[in-house]
Amino acid sequence: MTWEKQSRPLQEVIECFARIKKDVFFIQVGCCDGVVEDIMHDLIIRYGWSGILIEPVKYLFEQLEANYQGHPNLSIRNVAIANEDGFKDFWYIRENNNGLPFWYNQVGSFFPEVIWKHAGEIPDLKNYLIQEKVECITLDALIRQHNIKQIDVIHIDTEGFDFSIIKQIDFESFKPSIIKYEHKHLIESDQWDSWSYLRSKGYVVFHNYIDSMAFTGDFVDQRIIEEIRQSSLFFM
Repeated sequence: MTWEKQSRPLQEVIECFARIKKDVFFIQVGCCDGVVEDIMHDLIIRYGWSGILIEPVKYLFEQLEANYQGHPNLSIRNVAIANEDGFKDFWYIRENNNGLPFWYNQVGSFFPEVIWKHAGEIPDLKNYLIQEKVECITLDALIRQHNIKQIDVIHIDTEGFDFSIIKQIDFESFKPSIIKYEHKHLIESDQWDSWSYLRSKGYVVFHNYIDSMAFTGDFVDQRIIEEIRQSSLFFM
């Protein structure tokens, strides 16, 4: 099944929210270039959302800035979200045009074992792999630096660090209406723990093979809810 088909219900949930909520503020962590396989890009542009986009890899950060040029309501940061401020080793695939899969630049992680999962699809992976220290801040530090007062949507795609970021959310101060994250590279226990954790915070949670989405409130069209419930790919 294509990425587009798997992502359609997630996209529709966010579309429902976008139609009824004005002045949306979002945080997107792990943006890559902000366009390829990014369900947020069109919504950010079409609805004029405000927010912060996070990308630690320099060449992708530069592409991200270029793709959102002319949108002063967005802040773009060349950092990673981690459990403490400072610098931390990060692994990613260097920029190249050697015929690698189109998604090669989406593979970057604090965990080298996540990168090596793709060795079968990227010949000579070791020749492309970069390890470098990237600047890191906590989610709380990001919120304080930008004086954030509301968070409506959080989108996380960090190749195995997603649940750690979710656990940094101060749900007493912020209750995002939508939290979307990639669970594919979480260990199995963290996948289940992430779903249980978000349900304990009052969210409805569903997922496909790659991503999970948690939402709260009654903004989702009932037709979409029924499609998700009846689908063999999703559960609630």
